[in-house]
Amino acid sequence: MYRLNELLSTGGSVFNGYARWDFTLGCPNKAAAILAPALLLALAAVMRVRNRYLAAALTLSASAIAFALIRTFSRGGFLAFAAAAAALIICKRRDITAKKRWPHLLAVAAVIVTTTVATGFASRIARSAPGTDASAGNRLIIWKYAAQMMVDAPGGWGAGQAGAAYMSWYQPLDRREYYRTLVNSPLTYLVESGWGRRWLAAALSILLGLVLVRRMKNGDALPAAIWICFSVSAVFSTVAENRLVWVIPVLVLLPAAMSFARSPRRTGKAAVGSILIAAGVSAVGAAAVCAAVTLFALMTDGTQIGLSRDGRRLIVGDGSPKSWIVYDAEALGGGSYGRTLRKWMRTDQTAPSAVGIVSRLEDIPEEAESVVICGAAASKKAAEKIAAAAVRRQIRVLSPPDPEMWLGFSALQASVYCGEFSPSCPFDDRPGLIAVPNCGQYLPEWPRLAFGPPEL
Repeated sequence: MYRLNELLSTGGSVFNGYARWDFTLGCPNKAAAILAPALLLALAAVMRVRNRYLAAALTLSASAIAFALIRTFSRGGFLAFAAAAAALIICKRRDITAKKRWPHLLAVAAVIVTTTVATGFASRIARSAPGTDASAGNRLIIWKYAAQMMVDAPGGWGAGQAGAAYMSWYQPLDRREYYRTLVNSPLTYLVESGWGRRWLAAALSILLGLVLVRRMKNGDALPAAIWICFSVSAVFSTVAENRLVWVIPVLVLLPAAMSFARSPRRTGKAAVGSILIAAGVSAVGAAAVCAAVTLFALMTDGTQIGLSRDGRRLIVGDGSPKSWIVYDAEALGGGSYGRTLRKWMRTDQTAPSAVGIVSRLEDIPEEAESVVICGAAASKKAAEKIAAAAVRRQIRVLSPPDPEMWLGFSALQASVYCGEFSPSCPFDDRPGLIAVPNCGQYLPEWPRLAFGPPEL
């Protein structure tokens, strides 16, 4: 059994002394998102076959899948299966009775109940209310900022940047949880994408719903149940980023889509209806986003955020910034560097009303009066560009890899800030060099050094 746990639990996560099985996917939630629809397929086969021996064999297979699903200890996966199974059984209850399959389903249910109670998973599910469970409560805190994040970044925050953007610019400053995503597949996609893809996703979701409802009316509830399972799993975790999770939902959707397209008398009406419904839902969605932004804006710390449509310029604060920084996240403390800036702008009276952030020197607007360059961005090429520019600006350099090079550009008259314990910090005092006491390469008070009053 120990060897089995090693093979099935590569991530090393544990619940109540039991290894959480992830089947080499690195995340038990992703494994659950695959096992749950697989269990639905097995149950649908049990309901459909006529041979009782084959039904018994399928019941054993379903029981094994159910046991594996519980051993992931994924509440999202369990909830997704429960919701989808309920829909499938309700739609197929007559077939279940006619073919006498209730004992088979009860046998699988017994495996689920016994395993959840014996492992303590049942008590974890019972304590899943947001007020009593930190994991559930944290999700709600993240999700309430999703609408604001979409409005602040009309072109999207960029692929893989949802978690970092949330931690930097929206996460309450009294919280320190780390997030790679928004712990929700649809919201993560919508926040990282621009408005074009957002409305396209909404329209495709409506068309998908029409296809699935049509199949249910024709007596085939399995595609709808599978997609209910997939959707619920995706809501509670970012499982949809794994392609394997899409295999079963896409496979069951293909026959449904082909059947939908083969109805010549209804396809045209369905297409027009889909467009009209998509337009209506888009309008309702826009109104809902505006209402959500208005409501949740009251819950933020008051710092306004705006990312340009092309994603090159980020403005923090209200107004047109005169000071801009070419940032290097590593030099500023990591991907959530914005937390430090927000806190400083909110508490320090000397802070400007707005600052601009770019990743490339050429993205700084012509009207900028002050330019800050930090970390790896403070290269020789950047120094030469600034020196060759006709615009005269106040230049500050934070933790450059080569301070001597910046100090050697006399035409720049740059202020170079180095931590006194940094290996690259010059030993001798000289004009333009500010050695920051008790610091190394990282300067904890970088917002003040970058945008505050000049050091005397």
